[in-house]
Amino acid sequence: MTAVHPNPEGSGLSQWLQGVRRIGLLSHLNPDGDAVGSLIGLTTALEMAHFECIAVVPNAYPDSFRRLPGIEKIRVFDRESERVLAELGTCDRLLTLDFNRLDRAGERLGEWLEQSAISKGMIDHHEQPADYAAWRCWETASPSTCELVWACLKTEGWQEALPAYAAQWLYVGMVTDTGSFRFPSVRPQTHRAAAEMLERGARPEIVHQALFEGDSPRRLRLFGAAYRTFEVWENHRTVVFRLEESELVEHGYEKGDTEGLVNMGLTIDGMELSAFFVIREGKGKVSLRSKGDRDVNALAAALYGGGGHRNAAGGHFDGSIDAAVAALKGHLDQSFAP
Repeated sequence: MTAVHPNPEGSGLSQWLQGVRRIGLLSHLNPDGDAVGSLIGLTTALEMAHFECIAVVPNAYPDSFRRLPGIEKIRVFDRESERVLAELGTCDRLLTLDFNRLDRAGERLGEWLEQSAISKGMIDHHEQPADYAAWRCWETASPSTCELVWACLKTEGWQEALPAYAAQWLYVGMVTDTGSFRFPSVRPQTHRAAAEMLERGARPEIVHQALFEGDSPRRLRLFGAAYRTFEVWENHRTVVFRLEESELVEHGYEKGDTEGLVNMGLTIDGMELSAFFVIREGKGKVSLRSKGDRDVNALAAALYGGGGHRNAAGGHFDGSIDAAVAALKGHLDQSFAP
């Protein structure tokens, strides 16, 4: 592991937490499997090491996560914001997981983090981290934050006492952020870490059922609406999906219903880039996925003020979906050579 620390000695997590009693752990807006998995996995390990913890996500996680034990550890900020801020204010340390810019925690929670004088740490695998962390474990080569959390636990020897449900949550994060171990970011130590989580009691069949076998008729109809209008740009080896807010309303959209839709474009033979545009609550969002050397992190930053990883990124747009799609088409017309 080539995790980067701000100090030359590269001190471990327990050294940074020396003399500390209470820790706040936070992850990013619209939390996914890696966000929630790393939160629950590390929170559980720290509690077993006799720290007091509060684990916070800015807004709701997908409903499918409720099927897995341990989810009750998570506090949802926008449901009890005043109480959560009061409790975070009593913490001795704050740890951000699976994000590296404080604005990724949402407007209000991000502003509170910016203003807080509490010492902060970071465990993350995204590019271009902001300079707010007094301690950090950061490695862009890692396909998931959960893999980095597991490495931190092993450094401290805390993984040996980790209960099965917590190891299972770390496995959830690895499965979701690696596309079930199929993305090119997967490396040998990824599979070794997964095997060790199985040895601690993680159950792949339970994870798969919770993540992939609980679809509602509503979700399938929403996918159908996106499939009816998708575009294939053969010359750019690109697939584009879109959903207007009116379609979300028509099909009774609930959080998490469009999870995974963008990946479907890459199942078409010869396609290397898939884009999904949606307007939700008046705000435009784009998700991008790619294969091989197609860098959607740079694309998201250039066109949509976003970012992520080389093969998985996202961003936001103002105005109509048509205009946002046209921006992508214009960019590819100028820059992509098949």
